[in-house]
Amino acid sequence: MDEEMEVAEIRFAENLCSCSPKIRRRALNRLHDFIKNQTQKREFTPESFNRLCRGLHYAMWMQDKMLLQEELSDEYGSLVNLYNTHEEAIEYMRSMMYTLSKHWLNIDKWRMDKFLQMMRRLFRAFFVYLKNKNWDEELVESSILFMRQTLITGEESGIHESLKMHFATLYIEELDYAGDLSKKQVITFIKPFVELMKRTCSDSLMKSVYTEIFHTILEGYAAELEKKEGNKKVEGDLKGDGAPIEFDYAAIIELLKEAVTSETMNSKKKKKLQPLIAQFEEVARGENPFKDIMEPDRKDPLSNEMISKAVDKLHSLESKMKKDKKKFKAVKRTIKKART
Repeated sequence: MDEEMEVAEIRFAENLCSCSPKIRRRALNRLHDFIKNQTQKREFTPESFNRLCRGLHYAMWMQDKMLLQEELSDEYGSLVNLYNTHEEAIEYMRSMMYTLSKHWLNIDKWRMDKFLQMMRRLFRAFFVYLKNKNWDEELVESSILFMRQTLITGEESGIHESLKMHFATLYIEELDYAGDLSKKQVITFIKPFVELMKRTCSDSLMKSVYTEIFHTILEGYAAELEKKEGNKKVEGDLKGDGAPIEFDYAAIIELLKEAVTSETMNSKKKKKLQPLIAQFEEVARGENPFKDIMEPDRKDPLSNEMISKAVDKLHSLESKMKKDKKKFKAVKRTIKKART
């Protein structure tokens, strides 16, 4: 490796994590130019990425202003577009995840949110980058391999499990933000999570995948169904770059049924997946998967007598609370007198 370039990289990384806000800002302003110049001279090595990402991590650590944290997260995400090869883009993402995981347990509760936001914005930018490459099959395949090796796995991968759980939280939303995926391509992105559930993983990671991936899909369908029926206005939709993604529910059912019949999945997981499959089958028939929860049972309506008893009980409770309050005040006065 060119010694002169190595020294330049080390100096730049040191400036990124400098205690001086002016030096950090100057380094961040030169960030895009620095990476462009370096990639023109040669490919980034794993050591180069480690130095760069460590500097970026500490620059975020030092930033306390919320708006600037958001800008910084977006700036880090935009770097994925500067590398000459897709392999370099993936290695940048991999190194950012390893750096975040390495320092994860040292991040205090006041700084945690900005690093979770950083992770989300990194993958938002990465998915938009793939969208701009027209979701090229070869690039998607290598990207999914990277995610399976690091974040979509129950095995030790050098990434803290809580970051894997956060990745499940952002996955569907950020794919939807990028958009312009065919139903077949969406299944390609969902399949790794089904494979994860078939293999060994902790209960907490299993629950996260179950809730954040598959329940999110069901909730999205239920919200759209209510919107069409005019029952509810859907709010908080994240406006993305492309057309929202759509799901092949029959294909999802097939994947889940295949997982349930797999010999590698234990009986506890299989039992948990059965109701999920039933809900997706309801969706495939055009029904609301949460109708039993959302619609109260009206077969046995409340009688006037039952309502009257409930009202009397409420009045009785209110009366008792008032008496208890008076007793408490009396005891408080007695204690006060005793002290004086």
